[in-house]
This record gives sequence, structure tokens and C-alpha cells, in this order.
Amino acid sequence: MEIFVRQRRNLVLVSFVLLISLMFHVQLQKFNVLGNEFPFTEPHRASTMLWPLWLYWLIRYFQAFNEVGLQQLLSSFSGRFAMSIQNFVAARLKGGNADIYQQAQKTNPLGQLRLTMVRTIGKYEYLFAVDVYDNETKSGTGLGEQSMKLKGGEVFRLRIGTGLWVTVFTTAITEYILPFIIAAAPAVLLILEAR
Repeated sequence: MEIFVRQRRNLVLVSFVLLISLMFHVQLQKFNVLGNEFPFTEPHRASTMLWPLWLYWLIRYFQAFNEVGLQQLLSSFSGRFAMSIQNFVAARLKGGNADIYQQAQKTNPLGQLRLTMVRTIGKYEYLFAVDVYDNETKSGTGLGEQSMKLKGGEVFRLRIGTGLWVTVFTTAITEYILPFIIAAAPAVLLILEAR
């Protein structure tokens, strides 16, 4: 994780420096390395030297993102998506007075119907483990499994809601996606200036 944080920091830093050098047309007249000064015969744009660094750090961050960040981002999304589907299906079962809900009421009238997504059966069809959870005893009584097929529009709305939730309530987007957006800023500015 330390390598990922370092790559992210370096990409954001070089992107901001490159963006500033492009915005203000920074010119270099000399180059200083460890106290050794190398003067240029004519001024050079600072961005000329920063583009290779930017590309290098973009590639390094992309590699680190694929090793660490992608799994974390997908984990945040899939965990919340499963919870959203479980809540949606539980509300549908309760509202439709389904057999499994009636069975839950007979088992424990004060208990809470709880669904845990087991797996995806087919397109938009999910299998859930069903139990009745008792808040007083902090225990559940298993009622078996229930499958539910959702409409494509319902799944789409749940995915959009999940994406918004992950964006607002977790650091996943700012940790993993925002550096790519920041890194794109110098390239976008360069394209806009070329017009």
C-alpha cells in the first residue's frame, strides 16, 4: 500500500507542476542539478522536461492502481451493491407479502427479515439466504434460500445509486479515480491551447 500512496502522490504532484508550467508558460534559462548549473543558449519551456516525468508517473500509478486500487474500488462498489439489492428485495418481499415473508412472521413476529446475497443465478437473477434476525437475542433463524429476478431498469437504478453512494460516502473515488482526473488536466489544457 505504501508504494501505491507514493505513486499517487508523485502523479498528483507532477501533474500540478506541469499544469502550472503550461498555464503560465514557464521558461527555463538554466538547469541546476546538485549545485551544477547548466545554462541554455535559449530559454526552453519547463513543460518540455515535465512531460516525460508526467508520463512515467502516470504509468507507475496505473500499475499500482491495477495491483492495489482496482480491487479496493471494486470491493467498495460490490459490497454496497449487494447491500442495495438485499434491501430492495427485502422491501419487495415484505410489500408483496411473499410466502417467505409470511414464514418469517410466523417464526418470529418481532424479528427482522434479513437477506444475504449468495450468488448471481442469471442475468438480473440473484439467490439469497433468508433468515429472521432477532435484535433481542442477537441471533437468526435460517429459513432457506429465495431467488429473485429483477428488471434491468431496477438493477441499473441500484447500480447508479451504489455509484453515487460510493462517491459520496467513501474515499474510494478520491483515493483511486481522482488522481487520473488530475493527471488528465495538463493533457486537456494542452489540447484546448492547440485549438
